Amino acid sequence: FLNCLLISLTILFPRLFKQTFIVLGLAAILILPQYLYLQSGGSGFKLSLVPGYLAASNLNLINLLSYWFANLGFHLFLIPLGIWVAPPLSRKILISFLPVFIIGNLFQFSPEMAGNHKFFNYFMILGVMFSAYFLVYLWKTHYLLKPLVIIWILVLTFSGIIDFFPVLNDGKMQIADYPKDPDVAWIIHNTSPQAVFLNTSYIFDKASLAGRKIFMGWPYFAWSAGYDTDTRGQVQKQLLGSQDITTACQLLVRNNLDYLELSPGAASDPNIPPISPLFVQQFQPIYRNPISGYIIYSIEENCP
Repeated sequence: FLNCLLISLTILFPRLFKQTFIVLGLAAILILPQYLYLQSGGSGFKLSLVPGYLAASNLNLINLLSYWFANLGFHLFLIPLGIWVAPPLSRKILISFLPVFIIGNLFQFSPEMAGNHKFFNYFMILGVMFSAYFLVYLWKTHYLLKPLVIIWILVLTFSGIIDFFPVLNDGKMQIADYPKDPDVAWIIHNTSPQAVFLNTSYIFDKASLAGRKIFMGWPYFAWSAGYDTDTRGQVQKQLLGSQDITTACQLLVRNNLDYLELSPGAASDPNIPPISPLFVQQFQPIYRNPISGYIIYSIEENCP
């Protein structure tokens, strides 16, 4: 996104070439180590050309315009009109953002095409300013246009109010963090910061809240970035479903795990693979909370 924007600015504002070159160079220095680290995770997804974004399955001009009207509403018309009446300098600034919108409609960067929404979010931050500019322009042009401007403002504002309802109607819960959560506190004080846990919960996992690494986070996040979560999930299934202590220990040690946790409710969680009774029957816990039901097993102590 940054590179695309800076290149566009350089083309439209040649005098910015030196500053743009410096920013791009510094960005490359900072981004390259992160890029190489992320690629080390075995991402199997490659950049692909998918014109139309989420309208790609039945792509034609009418469907594409209908899709974006359903998402942008009157901004689909107001932004171009705002560009038309804007001063030349302001117009160049928005046009420099336009490739970001176009790229999001042409390429798929991860297994989840919807992840391209970040491109459109950036574009709309500036785009809505031009919608507002056009409404102000109409307001000042003729008093007969003022009722139309008021209607447009009400409609655009109402479409934003609707977006608050998912937040308003969302469920609420309390999460006890360190030091109020004794399980999290125990992990912090009794395990190495580099310890890796075989977890049996995902979001708000105790070990994760304590700052420890977990074997398998919520798969969606890694999957949407292009990582092979299916293979990882199969290993997780083998680890938790081991039927004999020899196999269990071999798998646990082979995957460089330091601790196994059994979270309350894990057995009934459809997102967690079936957990073998072997661990409760043959492993000795290093920590057990009789109130929360949270249990931790040391791999080193149970798999000598």
